[in-house]
Amino acid sequence: MATRARQVRAVRAVPPGDIIRRELEARGWTQQELAEIMDRPLAALNQIIGGRKQITANTATELGRAFGTSAELWLNLETAYRLSLTRTPAAEERLKGVEERSVLREAAPCLGELTKRGWLPSDDGSRSLTERLLAYFGVDSLEGLRSPQLAAAFRRSPTSTADQVTLAAYARRVELCTEGQVVADYSREGLEQNVAALLALTRDAGAESQVPHVLRELGVRFVVVPTLPGAKIDGVTLHRPSGPIVALSRRLPWLDSFWFTLLHEVGHIVLGHTEDRVEEDLKLASDDPVEQ
Repeated sequence: MATRARQVRAVRAVPPGDIIRRELEARGWTQQELAEIMDRPLAALNQIIGGRKQITANTATELGRAFGTSAELWLNLETAYRLSLTRTPAAEERLKGVEERSVLREAAPCLGELTKRGWLPSDDGSRSLTERLLAYFGVDSLEGLRSPQLAAAFRRSPTSTADQVTLAAYARRVELCTEGQVVADYSREGLEQNVAALLALTRDAGAESQVPHVLRELGVRFVVVPTLPGAKIDGVTLHRPSGPIVALSRRLPWLDSFWFTLLHEVGHIVLGHTEDRVEEDLKLASDDPVEQ
């Protein structure tokens, strides 16, 4: 059996044109005669026999009638031959890329948007797309990506369609955008004592530009990150050992939305709400004691 196995070789698909030539030879026909039988220009038939033109359903039907075979025979020959042409090292490398992107899109539906926005680590050719995506999320495997740990409290619209991976992608972007920020030492008591300073800013038009500085002085990192499509995120708070991070998306352009969302997130921090939450907008009549 082992000897027989070593003798097995991959069979190269035969070009349909070779089979047509054999049929013509067996019948003693010329290509001109076959072209007349099929009522086709000789030039078109030459292209089919030479493999420069593919056999279509109509051509397969005509060849079947001319040679007394089924149309499926010629279509199958054509398909097998064309597929064989794709089995080159270069083509296989490209197909691996197709397969990789399919798997990654299944694991992270927001992959296309992350790529479009340039949020993924740069492609210097040393890492695959999978490696760059895992590096972005800070996980070691796709399994870790499929079950992300949010470690974040979101506020978003009730019509949001974001999955957990998309929310994690947004939270990760917020974290990465604040990595270089230098802030004062954080204390919840210090933040609570200075909430009045934030409230005072709401009285002045344009004062929202001062928010990052004020929060940094209180040990809170702040950044504006546009929401991802369909996520409809308004704000998020991340609880990290170095101190809290607050991000707004400015999805709604109005100042009242900016201040309300900001102070809502700060309120959670001041009150010590450190658990992960995904709030679907604020319902004033909510029975949730944390939201009350």
